[in-house]
Amino acid sequence: VFANDPPTSAQDTSFVQLETDPLIGEQNAFTLRFANASPTDTGFGPYVDLYLPQTGADGLGDGTIPGDEHDGIGFVSATYLGQSLTSHVITLTDDPAGVPHPFAKDSSGNPRMITPTDFPGFKAGDQLVVLELPLGSVTPGQPAVDVVVTTTVDAKADINVPLDVVAQAGFRFGGDPVDNPTADPPLLGTASTQPFTPTLYRITKENLAHEYETATGPNFTQQFRLRVDIADGQTVTDLSFSDTLPD
Repeated sequence: VFANDPPTSAQDTSFVQLETDPLIGEQNAFTLRFANASPTDTGFGPYVDLYLPQTGADGLGDGTIPGDEHDGIGFVSATYLGQSLTSHVITLTDDPAGVPHPFAKDSSGNPRMITPTDFPGFKAGDQLVVLELPLGSVTPGQPAVDVVVTTTVDAKADINVPLDVVAQAGFRFGGDPVDNPTADPPLLGTASTQPFTPTLYRITKENLAHEYETATGPNFTQQFRLRVDIADGQTVTDLSFSDTLPD
């Protein structure tokens, strides 16, 4: 779903075990998987840039004026094997020069500058979260590194309006362990996007039949259970729904 295709850089990211329709006003967790996609090259200093649409669908507000708060998706935490990761949370600005990456550099040795225009749809006030992986390097064939990322969806988020989250993997030191960007430039994968759609409630259906199967006919009556999960702090009135079974 959420994969980079880096033919010359060795990193690859994918998002797994994720709920793409998170409930407003609640936290949403997903697993970010980092792997070395190169068959031959080791990468050094692995990290992930995670872009979150904190300003929401309208992209308004800098969070400083009451009633003008962010109403999108914001960062909470990230862990690897249950341990908290070093996370750099940066708020994007409308300065055309951008904001400096906390440690990534370009091939000239200067800090890599980040602007909202680097990714269509992102605006000043959105978040760049840089996750440092607790590994010196990632080798070809090494088991994937699974990072659990927790975000929060604002209670005022626009319902049923998709918000794009962007991930981009990198190796800060490139192909050797030395911080020498002019000789060995850092590696950066191709960014890709996953939409998350804030929702007010979620309906799930559970098959109560033994081992989830049955024979047909009136002697084999079975039941289903339907659950409605309403977002925390929200009130829904006059809610009705029907479940029509096929013949």
